[in-house]
Amino acid sequence: MTRENAPAPLPADRVDSLQSSGASLGIILTRSCPARCTMCITSSGPEAHAWMDESLIHEILCQAAPLTSIQSIALTGGEPFSRFRLLSRVVAACHDLGMDVNITTNAYWATDTRRIAARLQLLSDTGRISLTTSTDLFHQEFVPLVRVKRLVAVARRLGIAVAVNKVLQREDRGDTDSGWWASQGITVAASQFVPVGRAADLPADTWVAELRPELLAGPCNAATRSVTVDVDGAAYVCCGLLIREHIIGRFPTDSLVDIVTRATSSPVQQALAELGPIGVAQVLSADVRGARSQCGACLQLIRNRSVDLLDLDEAQQMTLQLAARYLQRRRAHANRSGANATAQ
Repeated sequence: MTRENAPAPLPADRVDSLQSSGASLGIILTRSCPARCTMCITSSGPEAHAWMDESLIHEILCQAAPLTSIQSIALTGGEPFSRFRLLSRVVAACHDLGMDVNITTNAYWATDTRRIAARLQLLSDTGRISLTTSTDLFHQEFVPLVRVKRLVAVARRLGIAVAVNKVLQREDRGDTDSGWWASQGITVAASQFVPVGRAADLPADTWVAELRPELLAGPCNAATRSVTVDVDGAAYVCCGLLIREHIIGRFPTDSLVDIVTRATSSPVQQALAELGPIGVAQVLSADVRGARSQCGACLQLIRNRSVDLLDLDEAQQMTLQLAARYLQRRRAHANRSGANATAQ
């Protein structure tokens, strides 16, 4: 799986259009996971056994290689480390094709420092990797916090970048380990609640009480910049809301370039990237009251049938495009004003 057997480069106009989007490609290798977290958006767990076929992974990566906008691959699950040999082959293939890799893991396997070091060293010798893990109460029900810390410490010692996420809920009483994370150069990021998968079945009072409006407002960072491919080849327009309404293609029937083009050229995705779901709701006079996250607001837009995010009518498209362009101009003006003030 090298650049020699990758598809020929795309025509310049197709590649350039993708470059401007800064798209990233997520691959859900499996739904199998030793943990069965109640907030899991992919409903992964020990009872799930399916893995993406290696030939399909090969096809996706070879199609991604000519797309200069996709410089890294996000491998997630489920738990990718459950089949380490497959994971190492995929990382090696990404390296051969010139792409960096981020691997999401819950650190269940981080039981021994030497084992962690051996696995991470093998992967980093194969290609440039980074890790994402979680430390919230949902994960700690299945994976002791000490394993996450052990993984982070070894990874940092090897020079491997690690991102640590935490989904907040009412039972949280602050981070008593903030000093330890700081000693590792880690800032634990609060992840927003995504109400799909098993998380959709949790009662509303599980989550932190109403979020501040400013946390809901603003652009969506995933819109036009994220495509996720599921185990069965279904391609989703974003990395969070893995729902039927967000499927924009399917491998191997559809090509990656067509899937990414649909994601980046969609008027509503462009509007979400500029206005965010709250802004889109305001422009379209849609009701998203009660949403506790941007993803929740986006889901309400879809589920209350206020808008088909993949099939807007002409009037809706024009309204969103005008609003997005207006905001773009305001931001550009603010940036120029700030630059002039700095220069003076």
